[in-house]
Amino acid sequence: MPIIIYVKNFIFSKYHHRLIFSFLICTILPLILMGSVLYSITHKIAGDSILNSIILADDQLNIRINNRFNQAEKVSNTIQYDMYSLMQKMSDSREDFAIISNVRDNISLLKSTFDFYHIDIFLDDKNIAASEGLFFHPLSDLRKIGLEDIINSNQKWIYKKQYTLPYVIYNTKNTQDVIACFNVLNNQVSGNTEYVYLVLLRTDELSKMLQDSFESVDLTGYIIDKNGTVISHTSKELIGTKINNIDLNINPDNTIVENSSLYYHIVVLDNGWYHITEIPKNYIFKHIYTLLRTFIIIIFLSVPIILLVIFLLQ
Repeated sequence: MPIIIYVKNFIFSKYHHRLIFSFLICTILPLILMGSVLYSITHKIAGDSILNSIILADDQLNIRINNRFNQAEKVSNTIQYDMYSLMQKMSDSREDFAIISNVRDNISLLKSTFDFYHIDIFLDDKNIAASEGLFFHPLSDLRKIGLEDIINSNQKWIYKKQYTLPYVIYNTKNTQDVIACFNVLNNQVSGNTEYVYLVLLRTDELSKMLQDSFESVDLTGYIIDKNGTVISHTSKELIGTKINNIDLNINPDNTIVENSSLYYHIVVLDNGWYHITEIPKNYIFKHIYTLLRTFIIIIFLSVPIILLVIFLLQ
């Protein structure tokens, strides 16, 4: 209290003291108010700018992922023309084996040209090509590898954990997590399945795309199917797990979902799966901190300079 009384007496003791005090109030108070408003505006603009730059980079990644998916679908559609040749009634003639050899060469060329993990074709067990064992297999093998359900599936893409290639290709029997664009032909009259074929991609391929995009930033990206199964992730150990805490019924016009600590940038890919990027809010705050710190320093330096000038000029 004595200090307050002393300051009050000092201010009102002389006219020029009152003048200086009034000048300080009229100068510093607007400066502080203006600084607070500018701080808020700068914080929002800088935050939005950083968020938009991340989304822009994310959109470029989505283009790459969609291009790869569309490439696999186009190859899948191309294979249908070769399948027609194999569906003809075949004997064990030289011409029939020539057809099989020609189709196998075409499949092999597509696989190597577009760098797919493999292309597997499953035919009726009585088809002479089904025993080829390299690209062609009997339909009964679908049950052995746990893919018999795709015959009646209304989807075009699946995720398969620990897929094994034929022994004649990799005799180590190593497995690989894969995604597959598949095609099924069911006979409309008999209801029997004529063939199933899969264009296989490694999940590692998608993981590498995600890791390359987020290599130098503290962000997390992953791809999930409609059931929430993680197809690919920047952390490979999370592939195959379930994501249950994100609402996927998003507005197409607003792909940003927010909670207390994260922004989720959610995009529906061309094959119906979801590419999700987690953007921590503290990542954005960390990057605008330098800008705001500079701004605050300028404000706080301005006040002592103003006071010094006033006392020097009185």
